[in-house]
Formats: sequence, structure tokens, C-alpha cells
Amino acid sequence: TPTYRSTVRIQLQPESVKVLPFNSISDSLFRSPDFELYMKTQDVLMRSPALSSRTLERLRRQYPDQDLPLIGGGFSAGLSVERVAGSQIVSINYVSLDPVFSSVAANTIADEFVNLHFERKLETTRKATTFLDSELQTLRKNVEQAETELVKFGQENSLLDTNENQQNVIRERFGLLSSEMSRAQTNLLTTKAEYDELARVGVDDFPASLRGVEISALETAIRSAEQELSRLRTQFGENWPEVVRRKNDLAVLYEQLQTEKTAALDRVRRDVLLRLNTAQSRYGLLSQQFKEQEQLVYKLNEASIFYNSLRRDLEASEQLYQGLLQRLKETGVDPGLDFGNIHITDRAVPTRVPYQPQPFWNISLALLLGLSAGTALAFFLDYTDTAFRSPDDLERIGIPVLGWIPAMAPESGRKGAIAWAASSNDGSLLQLQQYDVPAKPPANGMQIMDARARESYRSLCASLLLSRAEQPAATILITSAVPREGKTTTAMNLGVTLAETGAPTLLIDADFRNPSLSSRFKTSNGTGLSVHLAGGDIDIRFSQLLSNLYILPAGPQPPNPVALLSAPRFTETLARLKGKFRFIVLDGPPILSVAETQVLASKVDGVILVVRAGETPKEVVARANLHLARAGACMLGAAINHLDMKDPTYAYYSKYYYGYEPS
Repeated sequence: TPTYRSTVRIQLQPESVKVLPFNSISDSLFRSPDFELYMKTQDVLMRSPALSSRTLERLRRQYPDQDLPLIGGGFSAGLSVERVAGSQIVSINYVSLDPVFSSVAANTIADEFVNLHFERKLETTRKATTFLDSELQTLRKNVEQAETELVKFGQENSLLDTNENQQNVIRERFGLLSSEMSRAQTNLLTTKAEYDELARVGVDDFPASLRGVEISALETAIRSAEQELSRLRTQFGENWPEVVRRKNDLAVLYEQLQTEKTAALDRVRRDVLLRLNTAQSRYGLLSQQFKEQEQLVYKLNEASIFYNSLRRDLEASEQLYQGLLQRLKETGVDPGLDFGNIHITDRAVPTRVPYQPQPFWNISLALLLGLSAGTALAFFLDYTDTAFRSPDDLERIGIPVLGWIPAMAPESGRKGAIAWAASSNDGSLLQLQQYDVPAKPPANGMQIMDARARESYRSLCASLLLSRAEQPAATILITSAVPREGKTTTAMNLGVTLAETGAPTLLIDADFRNPSLSSRFKTSNGTGLSVHLAGGDIDIRFSQLLSNLYILPAGPQPPNPVALLSAPRFTETLARLKGKFRFIVLDGPPILSVAETQVLASKVDGVILVVRAGETPKEVVARANLHLARAGACMLGAAINHLDMKDPTYAYYSKYYYGYEPS
């Protein structure tokens, strides 16, 4: 069903036209200093259910007898609002089933938006006038109460003005008392220290500063008497009458000196004690006056703070009262002078061209989305693919690539596919040319490859021989990271290829848990490697498959394969076999599945790791390589199996060798 769209454009100005210099009350609600915020607010208002409801009621009054041609989803579903970038112009679009109704609906929405805008401004002005009148009455009472409290507080606290000299005199006296207190305290501490020092000294440690004339004369007389006494003792001895008299005179002098020093110390102590008592009395009086003055300062500060607070409240109330009174007068004049800030610039007109559907645009968009989704999916699948896709992936983690084998699915009746043929008892080499494949392989058989697979195994054999050209590996272990990688098929076909060179080659099935090589040729018959290693067979029994190609089956499964392979008998067996065969190919179990593979890897000359292209994860191959390195194995390289030769990366290889074009 075709739909039609009509558009009306309106201009939104953040500020309306003013005649008087002051701003209206509604400007605080509708005007924002942020232009983008203002435009976003108006955009939400245009989409509001209130505006849609007003418009729908008006349209139903214009179309009373008919159904409105609305699209699905109701009236609001056809409304859309678009702003012209970098301007004040907004487009209001409306989509309906009728072109005339679309234009009428768009114009009606614009008219109702303008009407709603002015109604809100008038309602805001009316509410503001009522509010201002109520607030003015309250403020008038607050101003009167503040004036009364200010006067009363000033009278109670003897504060005429916080800037008068009264508080300056109080603070100056407080400063003087503080200075006097500091000096008195210093004098008291000094006198107390002097008194304590005099209390500690005595006659024996008499201070030199207290020696007077009498004390000095007595000390001089004592020194003279001591010299004379010493001379007389030297001449006449201790019992000479003059010596005895001199001793008595010296004792009298010492007693007089002691008496004089004691009297001097008493006089000084009395003097210092008098000064100490005076200093203490002065400090006590100053402390009392300082505390009284400090209380006066605290009281003055508290009174000044409260007084200033009351005065600021009074001033603020007076300013607010005057401002509200002025605003109330402006509000009464403003509604009749506001010309508005919303204008309709272009009204909507009917259009005869359908807005939708647009077949060309829809098809183009679908194609673009499909291509984008397909490309994104392809990149996502490539990003999440952790499997090996090419030889380069292996070489990036440090494993050389010896060769790769293409993916060859056998098909009945097709030439060149994988075929089966019975093994020959006379040991003749089976023919490897192309021929028709039978519907089912024979019971005792081996795979015969077509030209592409045969050439791949020959390339693998050549890389193996050239990897150590001076002395090629004689014992080669074929293993893989996990099961079903194609290691048994690779071991069997590598043995056939090595036998083609004329070198005696032995295939050993060393996978005791899953002897796939023995199962393919059905050569176990109760004998094999496990029986020999366990001591059951003294001689090594193996079967001939082709000319120069022999097989040693795995034998019955032992209870502990690791212990059997770790025994010296296995090393001795390999040494004996190397004397009879030029190459020995061992088909071992997967390296990450069982432990005996690491034992085998440490006892052979080299290891070939088989990797299935497109399936084996890279981290699994890296872990297998790490296990082989820890076992001390000689990594000859990797053989990539089941490689998709239809990949354009290998198109040149297929075309050159086989005339094969990838589809």
C-alpha cells in the first residue's frame, strides 16, 4: 500500500524578541545557555504524547464523519522529526495513506506545538506572579523581624557598630597583657633557674662570682701560712713548737674562710628567693588579668559574629525584597509584549509521489546488506579457523614440510582414483598405473594410487632421502598428533615408494593399541612384534608383501606397551633389523594419545609427523612437536595429508603435473 509524506518546517530561536530590557519569567524555563540542549528538548516535546493527543483531537473535529487514513501503529507512528544540521530549522514529517491528510496533519502538529508553547509560557507567568506575591508578603515580615532583632542585640551587648573603637581598645589591651605575660614568664623561669642553681652549690664548690674582699684575703693568708708551714716542716719536723703553732693558726684561718663562704651563700640565696617571690606574684597577677581580658575578647568576637550575621540577613532580605518587587512589576507587563520565538517557515503541501515503497532502494539496500554480511562472515570464519591449510602454516611454527598428499576420494568405476589389488605371494611389485577400480576392495589388499597421489608420495620419499643426504635415516617413525590423520596410509605408501627404489624395506606395525597396518594386510596370525619382544619368538617373523617390501605385524596387545618398548630387547631388535633392511618404517600411535610414541621417537633415526590439512588445529600440532622435542626425537619433517588441490593456492601445481584445473 503506498504511503505519502508531507513536511512542515519551523524555526526555533532560543531567545524571543524583546521590547523591554528585562527577561521574562518563562525565559528561565525555556531558554538554555546550551543551544544543543535547547534543540534536543524541543525535539522531545514535538514527539510527546501530549502534543499528539491535542493534534489528533483537532483533526477528528475537522474530519468528523470519516475514518482517518492512518498507517499501522496509530497516529504517532506516522510522525517523525528531523533537524537541519547546524541551523535552527526543524522539519516535522507526517506519513499517512492520503497525501492531503498528510499535509493537513503536519500543519496541525506545527500549529499545536506553537499554541502549546505559548500556553505553557502564560501558565508559567501566572504561577510566577502568584508565587512572587506570596513570597513578597513573607519577605516583608522577615525584613521587619530582622531589623528588630538587630537593634535588640546591639543594645543588649553594648554594640553600636562592629567597626567602632570599642573592640579595638579591648583587643589592644589583650595584646599588651599578652606581651607582659611573656616577659613575666621569662623572668620567672630565669629567677627560678638561678635559685635552683644556688640551692645545689655549697662551700666546697663555692662560685667564683661570690668571692668578696674578705674571702679573697683569707684565701691569700691561707696560701701564705701553708707555704710557711711546709718550709718549717722540712727544716724541723712535725713536733717543732713553731710548726705546731703554725698548724693551729692555719686551722683558725680555714674556719674563718668556711664561715665567710657560708654567710655569703646565705645572703645571695635570700636575695634570689626574694626576687623569685616577686616574679611569681607578678606573673600570677598578670595571668589573672590576661584571662579576664581573654574572656572579654571571646565575648566580643561571638557578639560581633552574631551581630554581623544579623546585619547580613537584614541586607539580604532587603535586596531580595526589592528584587522580587521589581520582578513582580515586570511580570505584569511582559505577557503582552512577548512576540514569541517559534515561527512556521514553510507549511506542508500535498505530494502525489508515494513515500513508500521504493523498490529500487529496497533491493539495493538488501544487496548491500547481504554482501556486507557475507564478507563479515567470511572474515569471521577465516579468523576462527585454527586448522592448517597450507605448508606455510607448518613452517611458521618451525616444522619443515617434506611433502603433501592430495585429497583423493575413491569413486567406483572411475579411472585414476584410489584402487585396491591383492598382494602377490611371489613378491612381484604390483603395477601402479591407472585402471578401473572394482566396486569393493579385496580382502587382502593394499592401496594403489593414481598418478597424482603416487607422485606426491614419490616427492615425499625424495624429500626424506635428501633431508639427510650424507646418511639418510634408516629407521623412520610415522606418527600424528591425534587419531585419524592418515598416518597408517602414509606409512604403507611410503614403504611401497621406498621399495620401488630397490632398497629392502620393512613395515613395522608399532601401534599395539590399534594395529591398523596389521589389520589391513591381515598378517597377525598370533605372532608379531609384541610376541617377539615378550620373549615368545626368538626369531623375528615377518611377511613379504611386494618385491623388497616386508611387514612385521604388531601382534597381540600387551598389558604395558611402554614397558615393552622401553626394554633393551626392542633396541636390540631394531639393530638386528637394520642389518637386513635398508629402510624400516614404523607405524606408531598418535603422540598426544598414548605415551609409547615418545619411547619410539627416542629410539629411531627420524620422525615424520602426519598432519591432516583443514582439520588438525595448529595448537595441537605445536603441542605434538613439543612432546617430540622433549623425547629427544630427530624431527625429519611433516607430511600434510588430504590437501585440497582445488584451492587456488595450489592450482599451478595441479595444472603443471597432472593437467588438473581446480573448479
